[in-house]
Amino acid sequence: MHKQLLIESYRQQNQLVQWHVADFSDADMLVRPVEHANHAAWHIGHLAATYPNVLNLIAPNTIAPLPQEFCDRHTKKGSTLNDGFESKDQLLARLDQMTEAAIGWVEKLTDADLTKPAPPQLKGWVSTLGQLAYALPPHTNMHIGQIQVIRRKLGKPVLF
Repeated sequence: MHKQLLIESYRQQNQLVQWHVADFSDADMLVRPVEHANHAAWHIGHLAATYPNVLNLIAPNTIAPLPQEFCDRHTKKGSTLNDGFESKDQLLARLDQMTEAAIGWVEKLTDADLTKPAPPQLKGWVSTLGQLAYALPPHTNMHIGQIQVIRRKLGKPVLF
């Protein structure tokens, strides 16, 4: 039962991202709410890149990796860029693909897997695979909050 609720959380967070940018144009996706803040294109690409980057630390080839250039663009390294991002539709399709791949990982987790230690690279964020499985949807939610600020900057209706 808990696994099905967790999977639903992944899908709900992905749907919330979709709703928050449904009325964004590709130009809106590159608007920063304030100087040095990330735009929605960066946030969505970052969310998509997080799944393979993190899950492949646990077990290589858990999720097909995204191109390195894409991943670089959606880390701190690329957070100052304003061009060269994929369209909104392409980014959302990548996020869908990566979310479903992450759900595939969750579906395969056993109760014993949940207590296995997380890789050292994740120290300070999570200590077990179970904590990681539960930490990824709130990570998405945190970025949704940042996209909500962009909505306000653009004068779009506040959602929820």
